Amino acid sequence: MSKPAIHKACYVFGLVFLSAVALAEPAFDLGKQEFAANCAICHGTNGTGDGAFGDLLVVTIPDLTTLSARNGGKFPVDRIYGVIDGRAEMRAHGMRQMPIWGNYYTLMPLHETDDYPYHAEAYVRSRIVALIDYLNRIQGK
Repeated sequence: MSKPAIHKACYVFGLVFLSAVALAEPAFDLGKQEFAANCAICHGTNGTGDGAFGDLLVVTIPDLTTLSARNGGKFPVDRIYGVIDGRAEMRAHGMRQMPIWGNYYTLMPLHETDDYPYHAEAYVRSRIVALIDYLNRIQGK
């Protein structure tokens, strides 16, 4: 095969490969899915606190895109984890408007698996960490 033929073949292969990549289904984003399913109703689809349900509440819904800015430029992972999980907070210290997602995730039904044992706490933590990762990615937007 001559050099021009090899170059053409590589060019065609490259175009086919890039087209396949461009048309491929986007990667699954658990954190974004969690946010859309559980948080967007109050915090809005973009996290700025303008969700549909927020108008019905008597509390101000925080803008989740400014968490880092309100914390001296550092994303407050531990605090956000505690707020989302909610199981460790002292209920005697007042009402809690935000749902306790740690309890919710623990009660969610799971698909049966036979290749590894299910661990409820690992499941809860993985969903919360995925959500925190997504919140970190939307900072400053």
